[in-house]
Parts: sequence; structure tokens; C-alpha cells
Amino acid sequence: MGWNDLIYVTMVLGAVKAGYKILLVSLYNSNEGNIGLFNALDCQVLTTTDPVPLGVPVLLESMPKLRTITVPNVNELLDNSYQHFPFIKTFNEAKSEPLVCLHTSGTTGLPKPVIYPHDFVSTYMRIAQLASSEGFESREKEYQGTRVSSINALSESLANQNIVIFPLPMERVTASSLVEIMKHTPVDALCAPPWMVHEIATNPKILEELVSRKLDAIWYGGGDLPQQFGDIITSEFKFWNSNGSTETSPFPNIYKSGEWPAEDWKYQCTHPAAGLEYRVFSDDDQLYEAVIVQNSDTGFEQPVFKHYPDLKEYSTKDSFSPHPTKEGLWTYRGRTDDMILVVVDNVATLMVPAGNFFNERFATKTALLVDLKDSVDATALGYRERLIEEIWIIVNGINEKYREEAWVRKECIIIANPQKSLPRNPKGSIQRAGAMKLYAQELESL
Repeated sequence: MGWNDLIYVTMVLGAVKAGYKILLVSLYNSNEGNIGLFNALDCQVLTTTDPVPLGVPVLLESMPKLRTITVPNVNELLDNSYQHFPFIKTFNEAKSEPLVCLHTSGTTGLPKPVIYPHDFVSTYMRIAQLASSEGFESREKEYQGTRVSSINALSESLANQNIVIFPLPMERVTASSLVEIMKHTPVDALCAPPWMVHEIATNPKILEELVSRKLDAIWYGGGDLPQQFGDIITSEFKFWNSNGSTETSPFPNIYKSGEWPAEDWKYQCTHPAAGLEYRVFSDDDQLYEAVIVQNSDTGFEQPVFKHYPDLKEYSTKDSFSPHPTKEGLWTYRGRTDDMILVVVDNVATLMVPAGNFFNERFATKTALLVDLKDSVDATALGYRERLIEEIWIIVNGINEKYREEAWVRKECIIIANPQKSLPRNPKGSIQRAGAMKLYAQELESL
């Protein structure tokens, strides 16, 4: 557990050479989430930095038997010479062995460990570099290797000889800090979470600065982005969204040759080798679940089947809707256990339904839990009642598209308490299990 710098990449390779398995832990995890990961993997040693991140002392208090090692900082590692430490295994010998362990974001509960064998990363690189179908270009090849995240920074930079720019350690990356970085080094492309794209779109000064410094492309992932903000970004940069998960890796995207499809930034067209099939999920044929079907050619086997070799297809539990007029384009709509996607002016994000929960008679209800922007004064007289009426107009219209037992009733709309902010994962998405636990009393009262 350390700061976001080059140490993460060197630790992955160093651990493999020394015969250890390493878990990379997000600093945004809850202590409960970290304890669950450490116990699931029987972790014995915690490597950290000096100074230590805030989560380390809390974790050591909960798990006092952990042995702790403080690793040198980047400058010390780069400035000193070290004896060569060989790795003598061939790829065939090592391909099924663990390379690194990552974890899910915890959107649907506590984060879960996902162990990547060497062959997973190799397969991901092969899939990402596939030649496009005739008449199409690859979005993946626009700027491979620019994602500041451990596994991509490692796999794509080594495979494509691209330069990955790491932010300064101990600082949360923001759009403002990106501008400062670009004052000292050119940046071609940015991979950002939705909240950073929102920051760029709503700050004309930052937007103008990035344009003037020749930033060419932005892509985002990990959550939804309202249309108006994406439209601002796509007017200035090549802009698109990337879908995938810890288990699957990002899906390789393509687009029709010719002019960049700026207006389709919210849609994806996946490479045929991704093996995605969209299967009807909702009664009105507007929602489809993405299912990965294993390719028959083992040379193009999708990465997810390195995790689940016994499966022939993998349900992503992600729902999509087709483009109204353009065949082959799909837009992400949420998880298959999310029924409603709503954005209104004073709502911070669209809240997914808090989930189906069971009362003592096992009758199912669906609730809508709504988080508010920080700037909203929810204590103003009559505000909550007016907001519920505003949301209800939208919800009631959406209800009509679903069978009655799936409807959200007006009395089941809950406005979040500003003193009980909904827990979020590092991507900014709401952690459903944490939200349900936090609002268990309110849900039970329904």
C-alpha cells in the first residue's frame, strides 16, 4: 500500500522475479474491504512507503500479525545500482502462474481479489493489437499505454514502447494538476474517471489550457457521464468511453474508417474478436446484457477465460442499449441489477436502485436512493418534497416500460441525508452494498 508512482510497476516485476505473489491495493478501499482481501489471500507481509498512506496504520491495528516492509522511494531506486537478479523461466513455464493480484472496485459489495496469470496480460495485449476489420479503425491503438493504472502501465508500455506519465506521489490527480504536468512535458492522451472529465468540461480555463497544449484525446471509464459534459469534451478532443472490468479487461473498440465519430462518444463498437453478444434483458427490448462468448480459435481467446477456463461464455452483468439508427453501436446503461437511470438537475449522480430487499414475508420491493450535490441545501423548507415530485415524474414514466412488480413506488424514493453520504469506490461509482448497509433502517421502514 503506497502512493501512486512507478513503485507499483517495479514491485510487480520484482515480486515475480523473487517468487512472491503481490496484491495491489487501492488507497480508497475501506478498512473492512482491505481486511477481507488480506484474509481471502492469506497475506503475510504488507509493503508500504515512507510516509505511509492513511489506511496503513488502521489496517495494522486490525491485523497486528502482518509483517511490514518499507520500500525505498523511486529516487533511491533509480539513483543506486543493484546486482542483477535473473528470471530464468520461459513464458510457457510461467504463463499459468500468478503475475499480480488486483481487486474489483467494490461497486456491488466488498472488493474481491482477481489473480492475473502471465497469460492473461499476454492475451489482453494480443486482443488489443488485433488488426481491425475491413472498413474499420482501432480505437485501442490510438493511444495504447497512456492509462495511469498499474496493469496497463506495465503491459501496454512494454508491448508498445509508449511513455506512461505518472503523477506526483501523495497528490490526488485532478484536471488542474494535469495542466501543471503539461507545462513540463507533452501529453498526447488522457484516460480519466468521469469526475475528472466533468471537472474539465465545467472549467473553461482548464479546457482552454488543455486545448492550447495540444492534448489530442481523452477517454473515460468506470461510470456514467451526463450527455452535456461529454458533448463539450468531444467538441475539442477525440473522446470516447471504455468499458470492461477487472475480470475481463477493457473491450477492444473499433470505429468506421473516415471522419472521427465525435457525436457517438457514448457508444461503443467492439472488435468481433471480443466475442460480445448482446442478449435481450428487458421486456421492452431496450436493455441487453453483454455476454462474452469464447472464441473457437485459441489464438484469439479472450482474457476473461484465463480466469475462468471451464466457462464457454461469461455474463458481464452489464446492460447496454443499441443506437437508435446506427447498427453495431451500443451504449452502457448500468448493471443488470440496476433498473433505473435518472439524471435531474440537483442530483449528484444518477442513483441506481438501492436494490431489491426482502422483508420478513419475503415480499420484494425496489427502492430508489438519491444522492444530492454538495451545493444543494436539502434542509430548505419543502425542498425534499419538491425534489421527490420532480423525480417521480421521471420515475413514473420509466415504470411504464417495465412489468408492474418491478415498479419503483413513490413512497420508495429516499433522499440521502447530507450527514450520511453514500460510499463510493475509487472510480466515483456508488458502492451498493455499503449504501444499503448505511441506509438499512430507512429501507427496512419501507
